[in-house]
Amino acid sequence: MATIPFPYDQKIARKAPKSAEFLVISSQLGDTYEQVAPKGLNPVIDLWNITWNGLTLDEKQSLETTLRTGGSWQIYEWTPCYETVPQHFRLTKDGFTVVHVGGNNIFTVTCKLHQVFDFVEAP
Repeated sequence: MATIPFPYDQKIARKAPKSAEFLVISSQLGDTYEQVAPKGLNPVIDLWNITWNGLTLDEKQSLETTLRTGGSWQIYEWTPCYETVPQHFRLTKDGFTVVHVGGNNIFTVTCKLHQVFDFVEAP
């Protein structure tokens, strides 16, 4: 599946909050005993809340079209703030939010991303 780069990368707030989620499988046994193990090959995923600030009406419409077209099923490529390697993400099912912040048609768009991992085909 091809990836979609995020448009207007330069307008993404550099103070984007990042958190980590641990994926586990567990089995509850009798007497309150529980076994827990990492789930899958990548049991720790990054979660980001990103915000595009100062978008014009045209930029907002273009970004909104990109996010609606890809939804939470398409893989987006983005190099997170202060990192050097592009990573792959999907939008969470919450989608995105658009806020009109100024009388001069200035907008802010926010969304939540969760990291995804792809298998790379061997040459």
